[in-house]
Amino acid sequence: MIQNTFSMGAAAKDVAFSSDGRLFAVTLANNTVKVVETATGNTAKELVGHSSNVFAVDFGWDDKLVASASINETIRLWPKPKMSSN
Repeated sequence: MIQNTFSMGAAAKDVAFSSDGRLFAVTLANNTVKVVETATGNTAKELVGHSSNVFAVDFGWDDKLVASASINETIRLWPKPKMSSN
């Protein structure tokens, strides 16, 4: 059963959920990663910095970092964004 549908504004390639399920991160065809609040669909942060297609994303084991990997063999580590309610 689908609970929510979110428009990302670009083709999505990979998605990962934080361990508490309150955020998800999605890689987009425009070389960015969007971190979204699951309950509201609000963008917590758009992570910009890759120069090529981003094909993988995941949250760190302790949810303090978001890791993204690009086709140009780079990996970026980002601080997990704060939710708008925090």
